[in-house]
Amino acid sequence: MTRTTRFNQREYYKNAETFTKMNVSVPNVEVFVSKVEDHVSAVFFSGKKTKADWRFRFDTEIEMMKYIDSKIKYIHDRNVYKEEKKIKDKILAETNRKEINVGDLFATSWGYEQTNVDFFQVIEKVSATRVKVQRINLKVNETTSWASDNISPIKDDFIGEPMIKTINKYGNISKIDEYGHSGYKTHEGARHHRSWGY
Repeated sequence: MTRTTRFNQREYYKNAETFTKMNVSVPNVEVFVSKVEDHVSAVFFSGKKTKADWRFRFDTEIEMMKYIDSKIKYIHDRNVYKEEKKIKDKILAETNRKEINVGDLFATSWGYEQTNVDFFQVIEKVSATRVKVQRINLKVNETTSWASDNISPIKDDFIGEPMIKTINKYGNISKIDEYGHSGYKTHEGARHHRSWGY
């Protein structure tokens, strides 16, 4: 290990006689400080990283503490945001998943220089997060050009085999088709644009 590499490692500062570990209230943050005659230094570690986030020298202790406090506040605010987002995402997922029922229709729309559309129907709720779906037929409502039309799903007109799929937090069904596309909610009579070349 080189001198530069060693000075970036957490274990080095835990055992270094010239550095003292600060008392920090934010979890998963360690700060080591050193005071010598003409300057002060600080080394900052966050999370489980063995390598320092940063290692700086300061002219005064006041300057150092101001900088350290700003970085600790940033980590604290980020942790609070992550925790709040985790709770919100859980509530969002639970709410959206509850709104999916047997008989609901889903569509996919995808393609490059074309628009492919497929329809699926929920035939069973396997669990709070998983459903059994099956592909259904479509009907053409209107031909809009030589290479496009408007189509709608035909409920209960099943094709293919049933598949068990996962509902994501947004209420869409993940990887509903063989190409890995997500299915979004639609309904009977909904008109979907389809095209197959230009």
